[in-house]
Amino acid sequence: MATIFDADKLYFDELAQGIGPGLQHDDGYNWDAWINSIVVGVFDVDLILQKYYAHEVLDIDGVFDISLVENYSKFIDLMELIPLKFRDSLSLQQFLDEAGLQVGTWIGQINDIEKLIDKYNVGDTHIQYLADLVGLTLIVNENTTLDDKRRQLIQVIDWYKMKGTYQAIQYIGYLFQVTLNFWDLYTNDYVTFIEEPWFVGNSESENPGGLDSSYYKSPHFGFEIVLDTVYSGTPNYLFEPTMLTNMSIYVELVRPINTVPHYSILLRPESDESPTATEVDGEIKTVVVGLWEFSKIYFDRSSVDSVVDNVGDLVLDNLGNQVTAYVPVYFDDGEFFDWSRDAFLNSIVKWELGIGNKGVTPENSWTALASPMLSGDIDEINIYADRTEWIFRVTGSAQQGISELGLYLTDGTTLEVASTFPDINLSAAITLKVQVIIYR
Repeated sequence: MATIFDADKLYFDELAQGIGPGLQHDDGYNWDAWINSIVVGVFDVDLILQKYYAHEVLDIDGVFDISLVENYSKFIDLMELIPLKFRDSLSLQQFLDEAGLQVGTWIGQINDIEKLIDKYNVGDTHIQYLADLVGLTLIVNENTTLDDKRRQLIQVIDWYKMKGTYQAIQYIGYLFQVTLNFWDLYTNDYVTFIEEPWFVGNSESENPGGLDSSYYKSPHFGFEIVLDTVYSGTPNYLFEPTMLTNMSIYVELVRPINTVPHYSILLRPESDESPTATEVDGEIKTVVVGLWEFSKIYFDRSSVDSVVDNVGDLVLDNLGNQVTAYVPVYFDDGEFFDWSRDAFLNSIVKWELGIGNKGVTPENSWTALASPMLSGDIDEINIYADRTEWIFRVTGSAQQGISELGLYLTDGTTLEVASTFPDINLSAAITLKVQVIIYR
């Protein structure tokens, strides 16, 4: 005969009436049970949000209601409305069980009416109806979540107020949870456009630094998505063209009148001169290849006592060891730093993009990419006191699965910078801008 001790009640850290300790409060169970495990808890959770606790040995009828923000159905016990003398009828019990569930469902739907006009809690079924009241057509695709739709609805009034300004375009980045850069585009031929940050001069003819008076600010503007977020896929990716579809719809709705957006994406690998790869947001990993001693700053550098004519000659130092000779550049000769640092950095002028090395961290010992597909010349090299930047653009390409990058010397074969990252899938209508930054 089984022993039963208040098995239908909830206990925490209970001593089982002298038999032994119960299950402990911190053992992962929500309530205690007898030490011999005669009672086994079974939790069924479904849309009616009721929980039943039962066992084949013990008949336990425990019902625990929980409240939830979303739509729910709640069982209403109608048997309490029936006189006691009629409650034994099995047919009546079955009918009232079903009727109680239906009544609970109606009450749940009535309670949900208030949520239909609450932009913070409205459900997926009714959110477009609420958006219709303010003239908003939600822009969605297969990846749009209910939270994404709510963000559009919550911000719609402020968004309407910003229409026709660049601030409205910045708001799009918030809606789609992406980092955006914006550029004024200057030109002197309406064919080639120069990116510049927003600039206000002292006169109408004043331009940002570096642009002569022949340039003027055009009605074109740059809309640039920074690739710093990894999206789940097979394989994972940084960008695929459909990501721009909904954004471009929004841009067309809010852009200032008579302006023309130029769409691009920005890949920005970063590292320093150490032989260890550096990772930045977006799982972008970058390393310099070989030893970058030429980029260091020296004063009056020379590894030998006497001046030699040919840099790179092998000579003997004072101890008789064979070393490479350097022509010293003297501290007072008008040069700020020694050696041909800038010449070395300016000689990295070629780039390649490939589809190999997926998920691989680049190594300092690499000599080439695994599967190069695209190549070209660096557009800009900017040397600063703390870093060097190489910039190039890829236009008109529909290459899929780009996952590796290499920067090369003038010979096009000597690899100096290597980078890997999740896939980038291009379309011919999108420009890929790559800005490689190496810090000293």
